[in-house]
Amino acid sequence: GEGCIFPVRFTPRWDFWESEAANASLALTEGISFEHLRTAVELTKRCVDSAQKPKVAAVIVKEGRVIAEAYRGEDGTDRHAEEIAIHKCTREQLRGAIMITTLEPCTLHGRSPSVASCSLLLINNSFSKVIIGIPDPDNRIRGNGDKLLRSNNITVAYFPSKLGSELWALNEKFIRDRTKDDFRTILIPKL
Repeated sequence: GEGCIFPVRFTPRWDFWESEAANASLALTEGISFEHLRTAVELTKRCVDSAQKPKVAAVIVKEGRVIAEAYRGEDGTDRHAEEIAIHKCTREQLRGAIMITTLEPCTLHGRSPSVASCSLLLINNSFSKVIIGIPDPDNRIRGNGDKLLRSNNITVAYFPSKLGSELWALNEKFIRDRTKDDFRTILIPKL
C-alpha cells in the first residue's frame, strides 16, 4: 500500500569488494592510516566553495609520517594543493614519498602551459605512490592523471568509498558544473 517501505538487499559485485580490499591493503602495507586519509578530507573542507574550482587537499607521507599538507588556495594563490605541498619539501624528502590527494591530479590539459601539471610534478619528484580521493569529473582530465602516473611506474590507489562519497559531496557544485553536459534527457515515445 501507500507509504510502505520494502526492504531491498544490495549486494555489490565482487570487483567492488576486490577494489576496496586492494586499496585498504595497499594503504596498510605502506604505512598509510585511515587518519591520514581523514586529515586530507578535513583539509578539503577549508577550501573556498566554488563551482569553478574544486576543493582539493594534499597530504605527503613518508615512512608513515606526514611531512607536508596543503589545501587549494591556502597561500592566497590559485596553485593546486599538490603543488603547494610539494613546495614545502625538499627533493630528497619527496623521493619515494606517498601523495594523498583528494582529487585526481591534473594533467597537461588541466593547467596553463607555464606551470607543470600536478601529475608531472609527482613524476618529476619521484613519488612512489599516489592515493586519490575521487576521479576528476572534468572529462578532459578524468582518468588521464591515473593513466599518466601508472605509465611512469607510480602505484595508484583510491580512498575507500565512504570517504570518496564525502569528497563528492564537498565538491558537489564543481562536479555538477563539470558534468552537466555528460547526461542528456531523451524522450521515448509510447508505443
